Amino acid sequence: MSLNLSHLHGMTRRPARRSGPVTPTARRRGRDRGSMAAMCAVMIPVFIGFGALAINQGYYTYRSQLPRQTVQSAALAAADKLSTY
Repeated sequence: MSLNLSHLHGMTRRPARRSGPVTPTARRRGRDRGSMAAMCAVMIPVFIGFGALAINQGYYTYRSQLPRQTVQSAALAAADKLSTY
């Protein structure tokens, strides 16, 4: 099996930039250079804040379940002792 590369012989290198009128998008592209850095500078602290809220919510849920589980365990232990009388 051989590769057929005969169609590549007459190929010339394309210019890096298209010739013709400059489109509004191409003109605007130069002004949008810093927008990604600004968006990251705003979004990273927002995501860190959401992560902190999620961790706090998990901690508060854990702390509210501790007394409930303790009372349930005490009630089960008392019921187990009462059944032996």
